[in-house]
Amino acid sequence: MASGATLRRRLVRLLEEKGLLQNKRVRDAFLTVPREHYVPEVEVEAAYRDEAILTKKTETGLGLSSSSQPGIMAEMLDELRLEQGQRVLEIGAGTGYNAALLEWIVGANGRVTTVDIDPETARRARRALKGTRVKVVTGDGRDGHPAGAPYDRIIVTASATEIPRAWLEQLAPGGLLEVPLRLGESAGLQLIPTLRREGELLRSVSVICGGFMPIRQTPDDLSQFWPMVTVSRTEGAETTALLTIAGPPIRVAARRIVSTACSEPRSLNLGVRASSKALDVYLALRGPARRTVAVFDGKSYLGGIVARGGRSLALLRGWPTTSTMLAYGEGDAAEELEALVSDWVARGRPDASAVDLTATFPNGTFAIRTRWRGR
Repeated sequence: MASGATLRRRLVRLLEEKGLLQNKRVRDAFLTVPREHYVPEVEVEAAYRDEAILTKKTETGLGLSSSSQPGIMAEMLDELRLEQGQRVLEIGAGTGYNAALLEWIVGANGRVTTVDIDPETARRARRALKGTRVKVVTGDGRDGHPAGAPYDRIIVTASATEIPRAWLEQLAPGGLLEVPLRLGESAGLQLIPTLRREGELLRSVSVICGGFMPIRQTPDDLSQFWPMVTVSRTEGAETTALLTIAGPPIRVAARRIVSTACSEPRSLNLGVRASSKALDVYLALRGPARRTVAVFDGKSYLGGIVARGGRSLALLRGWPTTSTMLAYGEGDAAEELEALVSDWVARGRPDASAVDLTATFPNGTFAIRTRWRGR
């Protein structure tokens, strides 16, 4: 069996092939921090797959805590533009692995605080982080941690429908906040903007897409979870999860969507080779909000569209570039996704830098303006 160090090098090479780890200190952190220490419930080799690892769930299988997919962790850490000596607040401690990466990146003169509302999750992270300088706090992440403010960076590893004013107030002027947002009807396919504090507002400096469990109001709160279904194959005593589909269509056509997703997919050419990141962001902003879904296939998230009635499903395929889609069932969803890609091409193939998000707090309430600067 390969050593942890060897497996870390393999993972880093894989992430670099995907265009990630642009920041050298982020790359070195992935080479140094042993993920297997934070997920002892899996074999060492499994710890270094580019996959999320579920570490806590409800009796019905709903995920409550996990070690996020290394690919999205690397992408978010790259976008956070971390520097040595910075003060960082993390909302959502999870296994403690991301906090350990943060600590390595900001160095001995930096400071990392991680907050989790679930006492059990916080205890686990605290045990795993013993011997580091990371401070683990049990509390409501929506309140931040004012005792350690101001922070140069705040990173949120749970999705939110709004940004609490406390995060703005605890962010230093010019500091960056990175948070997965579920805007409007969106669910699994979330925009993850990195926002800079400019006085009393937050303005995006970059945007990516991903999928995170929702931030909870109490340890037992499940009200914020979006509708989702898991499509599995059972052969004898073996059950294999094929796809987890999240999004508004599940509320109205779950059985039909499951039936569609059980069909054999067709690989169809998009007619262009495009940036996966740009198309995912475009889909999240311009796609049919009530029928846009995020699908997890066990390795990565795929953005897509469900046709009305749930009789067809089409998913963008590939990273960091895509030229194909996976089409399930009838052809309506594939035609709609193809039309969306054509519209993106006609607008000049705008990338994620063309997205402008501005968060304000008029009269103490959260408001956000989202604009795609089309060409």
